[in-house]
Amino acid sequence: MAPSAPLPVRLANASWQLRATRLVLRTLTFRGVVTVRGRSGSVRMLRFTARSVDAVGLDVTVRQGGTTLRLRAREAATSTLEGRNNGVVTLYLRELTGTVAARAGTPLPPHGAVTVTPDAIPNWLTNQPAPARTLTLTGATASHLTACDADLTVPGPQIRVGVR
Repeated sequence: MAPSAPLPVRLANASWQLRATRLVLRTLTFRGVVTVRGRSGSVRMLRFTARSVDAVGLDVTVRQGGTTLRLRAREAATSTLEGRNNGVVTLYLRELTGTVAARAGTPLPPHGAVTVTPDAIPNWLTNQPAPARTLTLTGATASHLTACDADLTVPGPQIRVGVR
């Protein structure tokens, strides 16, 4: 798929990983695979839009150079990512994994477990009967997640910075 829009900001030359025990992507629409510029070259990423994202048990790790930053929410708390621009958040990521627990409006995929990458996009995601739906994943991981025009609320945040 060809790029649909340029990324409004350059990607940081950092490794991001978001983990959540439960990830709820509300009014999610898959917008295709886009190529974005990073400091170390072009990267193919998945592009989604959503009204909001809820992450239960949020745990984000960012590694850049020799430094690691870890942000965790209070245990079992729900962190929320909400769009600022017309209530829509745009998400770019390299990989999304988890077990599909619910998908509004359509049947669940077989076996529930899913890994979505720019080279492995399940048919149920691209052949959507409805343009937007809510997708719930358990044991979710999103790699190199970038969110644009969004505010993140983290209850009871714990931040740790370390040097490798």
